[in-house]
Amino acid sequence: AAGRWWGVDAMAEAYYSISPFAYVANNPVIFIDPNGEEIWITIDAGTRVQYRNGGLYDQDENEYVAEEGSFAAKTLSALNHIAKNGGVAGKQLITYLTQNEEEGGGNTWISETSGHAAEGGGVIYWNPEEGLINEREEVLSPALGLAHELGHTYNELVEGSEVVQGRLAKSDPIWSNAEEKYNIETWEQPISTSFEKAGYGSHSREHHGLSDFVKVSGGPNSNQLKNPQDNIRARKVAERLTWPSQQLIKWRKDGKPGRD
Repeated sequence: AAGRWWGVDAMAEAYYSISPFAYVANNPVIFIDPNGEEIWITIDAGTRVQYRNGGLYDQDENEYVAEEGSFAAKTLSALNHIAKNGGVAGKQLITYLTQNEEEGGGNTWISETSGHAAEGGGVIYWNPEEGLINEREEVLSPALGLAHELGHTYNELVEGSEVVQGRLAKSDPIWSNAEEKYNIETWEQPISTSFEKAGYGSHSREHHGLSDFVKVSGGPNSNQLKNPQDNIRARKVAERLTWPSQQLIKWRKDGKPGRD
């Protein structure tokens, strides 16, 4: 299915990669946008809900109570964790993105997948059970991964797609590209520090695309390994950091890194 506006989308300048006539990123099966300003997401069992003011709401503006353990419940928990415990950076991300939806400033979609990725145009894919392990055997929580992807969305909305695309075009063997370096230093690292100060033992990284995904136990805000033997993956990350630049570049081109 495809969707089209009869006129140009008011937010077209924020999303140069999407046609200004495209409705909900050309994916009306998953997303809906009643007035061109708000975005609803399909997160489990075909239910479309919106995150707003720390809660979830259905299409009739009724509060939606997510089933315990569902993707909706885990997403709600992670978003509230970022807003409450992510310090100034976390609060800025959540406040700006949710207020933008209400005031017609921009759109954000979150859907479940394997790994984490921001595809542009406000579309985010996220797994609430997967974190990242770095070379120090430290685990980054799924919530921090979500904050990372929200950072990309914020960058695109505030600075514009052309600026973000320009940074993406500047490749780097350690950081993948200039956008990932900027995003980690601007959003991920400060939010991780705030999580740690709030007692969540969070960790961050000084590279991108070199860490391995690992399953966590205890929910999306946890940094506890589900399988202790996954600690061995940290050695692989440490080894990659010793590789010459050309070897790293080749490894990336071969499609080895996951989406993070």
